[in-house]
Amino acid sequence: MIAANRLAARASHEVLADIGHVVRTPKTPFTERLAQSFGRACWSLPKAAWIAFDVLVTGLGLFIGFSLVDWLLVQHQPPSHVALPLAWLVVATAMTISGLVFGWYELETFLHRSRIVSRSLLTAGLTIALAYVTIQVLMYTDFSRRVGLTFIITFLGISVPVRGMAYAAMKRFKRGLLVVGSRS
Repeated sequence: MIAANRLAARASHEVLADIGHVVRTPKTPFTERLAQSFGRACWSLPKAAWIAFDVLVTGLGLFIGFSLVDWLLVQHQPPSHVALPLAWLVVATAMTISGLVFGWYELETFLHRSRIVSRSLLTAGLTIALAYVTIQVLMYTDFSRRVGLTFIITFLGISVPVRGMAYAAMKRFKRGLLVVGSRS
């Protein structure tokens, strides 16, 4: 009985390559399988999922910014007059537009670290510029620069590392490539 169990365990780790030849296949570690699964999931995520993630990060950054401005508020400086939900709506819309302009949600962005960093900086810069212009000029109300700076720091501190982890996981995910046609 014990010999049969050992034989079954041994057979589960071996693959019959040719008739009569046994080749051992290495067992993939759990962390590698987890990274490949995460890479496969990131590869198949639609743009809307990444946009929703950025909207959540935007809300978190603005919440932290509004909390810090109220906490650090000096007596002679007026608070940010725009309400948090309205600021979130404007900044999230500006984030989506600027992300689509610079290709922040494109799959090619995840394949190179330099693209992740450069497009994140461009997206954050255009986002805060569009939001500031929209709130100051079109809505004719005030928006604190400290809130904007806190948003940029939060966005770059959360979104870029998450996309960097997605990049690392996608590099481990092995994708099959099928090329059909002649090479003429």
